[in-house]
Amino acid sequence: LVVGEPVLAYSQWLTSVAAEGEAVVADNWTLRAGAGWDHGATPEAGDKDPSPANDAPALNLRVVRDLGTRTGVYAAASRRSRFPSLRESYSGALGRFVPNPDLGPERQDQVEVGATTASERWSLEGAAFYGRITGGIERRAIPGSDRFERVNRSEIRTPGIEVIGAWTPRPILDVRLQHTILAARVKDAGVERPAEDRPDYMSLAGVAWEPLSGPGAALEARVTGPRWSADTTAPEGLRRLPAGVTWNLRLSWAWVDVPGSTSDVELHLRVDNLFDQRVDFQTGLPQAGRIVSGGIRLTL
Repeated sequence: LVVGEPVLAYSQWLTSVAAEGEAVVADNWTLRAGAGWDHGATPEAGDKDPSPANDAPALNLRVVRDLGTRTGVYAAASRRSRFPSLRESYSGALGRFVPNPDLGPERQDQVEVGATTASERWSLEGAAFYGRITGGIERRAIPGSDRFERVNRSEIRTPGIEVIGAWTPRPILDVRLQHTILAARVKDAGVERPAEDRPDYMSLAGVAWEPLSGPGAALEARVTGPRWSADTTAPEGLRRLPAGVTWNLRLSWAWVDVPGSTSDVELHLRVDNLFDQRVDFQTGLPQAGRIVSGGIRLTL
């Protein structure tokens, strides 16, 4: 609603229908396959022409080979599409963006191979993947101004590897580690460069002490690697953002079989970004600072 002007109505319809099945096709071989249909339409677009409706197929295929009780390898391939939101296509974002009603959907094709193994106290997973996004949506800095526009790129390629490990030295003590390495590149109009807002790596390390009754605690660190982000003041319209780490803490106290009832109760206090570190999502757009929350979990 613009003061003194008519109300501008916007609407979007998103539809997704999918079916998936899994079967053991041979000894120690499992096949999972799925297919679907995605549809997006924008029947109302304020004072602009509505975007044309789009349809896209969705496919998923996964083959798993069991090599033992807790060990296996797998290969997977998938295709999914994403339609731009009303905000991406039409919002001026308080003068920071130029609307792009012609913004189209993006389609991702991905293949992945991996292996898993585990014992009573530890587990380890590893995977290598390659993703290709056609029509990937990125921000473009408009030369000579402080505004951006969202546009479709020819393709965004993202090869990477991921390793996940877990160790449980005691039933109430759990340690988890995860590290993902990405090498996202954009190819558009014959030019190749780093993809926008896709970190070189992402990591997670956490330890949790969670007894059935009494005090508990969990501490985790999340690391976001360096990445390129659109910037109207930087050469080539991109600025290199530094890596950043945030720490999260959770404290709890649990009571099992509260006297006079059969209920279990847990109270918890959580502090996200414990040290109030600044880590930017995009140029000039930081993640939230320190957040304190609390809650109760009641099992009847």
